[in-house]
Amino acid sequence: MNHALPWSRLGLLIGLLLLLPLAAVAAGQPGAGDKAAPALPEPLTREAVRELVSRLSDVEVRELLLAQLDKVAAPAPDEAVPPVAAGLAGNVDRARSELGAVLRAAPDLPATLGAAVARYSEGRSPFHLLLVAALFVVMVSLGWIAERLVGRLLAGVRGRLDHSPGDGIRVDAGSLVIRVVLDLLLLAVFVATVFAGFLALYEGHEATRELIVSALLAIIQVRLAILIARVLLAPHTPAQRLLPFDDVAARVLYRGLVTLAWLYGFGDILNFFLQRFGVPREPLLLVTTLFRLAFAVIFLRLVWRVRVPIAAKIRGDGQSTIRRLLADLWPALMTAYVLCLLVVLTVEQLAGRLRTGRAGILSLLVVIAMPLVDMALCRLLTRPARSAQPGGESPSGTTFRPVLRRGVHIVVTAAGALVMVRLWNLDLAGLAARGAGARVAGALVDIGLTLMLAYLVWQLAKTAIDQRLEREARPQGVSDPGEIGGTGGSRLRTLLPLARGTVFTVVCVMGVLSVLAALGVNIGPLLAGAGVVGLAVGFGAQALVRDIISGAFYLLDDAFRVGEYIDVGDAKGTVEKIGIRSMQLRHHRGPINIVPYGAIRRMTNESRDWVVEKLEFRLTYDTDITKVKKIIKRIGQDLAADPEMGPHILQPLKSQGVLAMEDSALLVKAKFTAKPGEQFVIRREAYQRIKQAFDEAGIHFAHRQVTVFVPPGSGAAAAAGAAAAVAISAEPPPEDAA
Repeated sequence: MNHALPWSRLGLLIGLLLLLPLAAVAAGQPGAGDKAAPALPEPLTREAVRELVSRLSDVEVRELLLAQLDKVAAPAPDEAVPPVAAGLAGNVDRARSELGAVLRAAPDLPATLGAAVARYSEGRSPFHLLLVAALFVVMVSLGWIAERLVGRLLAGVRGRLDHSPGDGIRVDAGSLVIRVVLDLLLLAVFVATVFAGFLALYEGHEATRELIVSALLAIIQVRLAILIARVLLAPHTPAQRLLPFDDVAARVLYRGLVTLAWLYGFGDILNFFLQRFGVPREPLLLVTTLFRLAFAVIFLRLVWRVRVPIAAKIRGDGQSTIRRLLADLWPALMTAYVLCLLVVLTVEQLAGRLRTGRAGILSLLVVIAMPLVDMALCRLLTRPARSAQPGGESPSGTTFRPVLRRGVHIVVTAAGALVMVRLWNLDLAGLAARGAGARVAGALVDIGLTLMLAYLVWQLAKTAIDQRLEREARPQGVSDPGEIGGTGGSRLRTLLPLARGTVFTVVCVMGVLSVLAALGVNIGPLLAGAGVVGLAVGFGAQALVRDIISGAFYLLDDAFRVGEYIDVGDAKGTVEKIGIRSMQLRHHRGPINIVPYGAIRRMTNESRDWVVEKLEFRLTYDTDITKVKKIIKRIGQDLAADPEMGPHILQPLKSQGVLAMEDSALLVKAKFTAKPGEQFVIRREAYQRIKQAFDEAGIHFAHRQVTVFVPPGSGAAAAAGAAAAVAISAEPPPEDAA
C-alpha cells in the first residue's frame, strides 16, 4: 500500500523551514539596510496593518498610501479603454523597469530573507524557526505512523477491492469510489494526527500558528493531487488504471506529477512566508520567477519524456491527417505555449497586472484535463463490458460502448468549452446578438442543450432497442424453403421496431417544439392546429384510421409475429415486416403480399406452439400390423434421441393403426408432434427410415391395381384395360402441401 507521505518529497517542504533560520544567521543584523518600498502584508488583517504601521516612518506610510490610491484610482477619460498595442507597450515598459529593480535586489536576497525570519522570530530565540521545523517533523512523523497503522487495519478491505472483478458499471465505479474514500480516510487520519500534535505543542505564537497551518494546507493540496494521479495512472496496479497507458509511461507520468505537486507545495509555503513577514516586492518577484522557471523546466522535461505514448493516443488509428500532424507536433506546440505563457506571466506580474497569464495557466490545465477526464470516464464506463466475458465482449458492451463514448465526448467538450469561455470572459451572447439577433443569441444555450439531450436520448433508446433485438434473435421462418409454416420471432421482436420508430418520431417532434419555444415561437397554436388536422384526417381517411386501429388491436392481442406463417384468406405467407397500417407476407413460393390490417376478416396462424404431422402408408393385405407398429415406434424413439431433430420433437412418432381397408391396400397412419417449421425435416427423415426398415422386414407397399374378370374366349380385353385406366385415374391425387 502506497499511502504514506513520501519522505523524499517531504524534505523539500522541511528544507524551507531549515533554510530560513540559517539565512538569518548568515545575514547578521537583517533588515538594517533594507530601503525597499513597503508592501501590504498578505493576508491583510487588522493586526497585520497595525504591526506594519507601527514599524514604518511617516515617509514610508505616505508612499504606501499613494501606491494603494494609484491602484484603485479611475483612469482618465482618454485612457479608459487604451488600444491593445498601447496597453501591451505600457506593460512591457513597466516590466522592463521593474525587472531592473528585481535584478538589483538579487544580491540582497539573503539579507531580505534574514529580515523576514527576524520578524517571524521577534520576541523569541533566533533559532525559533529551526525549533518549529523540528516540531513539525515530529508531528508529520506521528501522522505518518497513524496513517500506516490505520492502513494496515484496512489492508484486507483494500485487498479485496483490488482483486474483485468488475461485472458491471455500478460495481466497477463503486469499487473506485470506495478506494478513493479509503485514501481520503487515511489522509484525514494523517491530518487529524498532525493537527492534534500541533494543538498539544502550540504555545500561542500567532506567526507559528499561521506558518504551520499554511504548511499543513500545502501538504493536503499536494496529497490530493497525488491521490488523483494515483487513481488515474495506478502505477503499480495496471488493472485499476483509468488512463490507457502502459506501465512505463504510467510510472513516468506519475513520478513527474508527484514532483510537480511537491514543487508547487514548496513554492506555496515560501510565497506565504515571504508575503506574510514583509518581504519587499522585488525580492518576492525574484523568488516567484525562479520557482516559476523551475516548474516550467520540470514540466517540459516531463512532456518530452512522455511524448511517444501520448502521440500514439492522439494518432489513434492513423487514418486522420490532422491527428497524425498533431501527434507529431504536440510536444513542440506545448513547449511553445508554455514558454510564451511563462514570458507573459512574468511580464504581467512585473507590470502589476496579472490577467492574461492567469487565464493562460488555467486554460492549459483545462486543455490537459479534458482528454484525461475523457479517457478516464470512457475506460471506467466500458471496462465492465470487456470483463463481462473472459473470451470476448458481451452484447451490452458491444452495443453501448460507442454511445457511452459519444456521450462522454459531448459532455466533456461542452464543459471544457464553457470553462474556457468563463476563464477568458468572452461575451458569446453579445457576439451572437451582433451577428444573429438578440433573440437567437439568448436561445443558443437552450437550443444546444435541447439538441444534445435529444441526441443522447435517441441514441440510448435506439441502442437499448437494438441490443434487445439482437438478444431476441433466433432462427425464424420455415426449416425448408418452399414449405408452409415456420417458427416466428418473439413478441418483443415484433413490437420493438415499431417502438423504435415511435421513439424517433416523439424525440424529433419534442426537439423541434423545444427549439421553437426557445426561439420565442408560441407553440400553442401549432399544437391546436395539429389537433385539428388530425381530426380532419380522421374523418376524411376512415380506411386509413381503420387500418391503424385494427393493426394496434391485432398487435395488442398478439395475433401474429414477425417470422410466423399466417393465412388471412386472400393471402398467406410468412410475416416479413409490419408497419403502422399494413404488413408484408412472403408466400412460400416467393411473392410478397401487402395486406392492410383493416382488410383482415379471418386469420389462421400456422406457427404457434406446435403442429401435428401425419404420415400415411398403403401396405399389402398380408402385412403384419403388429410388426409395423413396433417398427414405427422404434423409429420414433430413434428420432427423439437424435441430437439435431430430438429437441424439436414434442411427441414422438407413433402408429395409429389401420385407418381404412381399400380394395387393394391397408391404409396405415402414423403421427408426431413437433415445433412449427421443423416438421418437414423430421417427416422427410421419418419416411426414409421407415422405407429402409420395411424393406429389411419384408413389408411391401401396395400398388394400385384393378382386377377385371374376363370370361374365357370373350373379346373384352380392350374394354377391361380401358376400365382399369379409368379407375386408376379416378383415384384422388395425394393432398398438396401447398
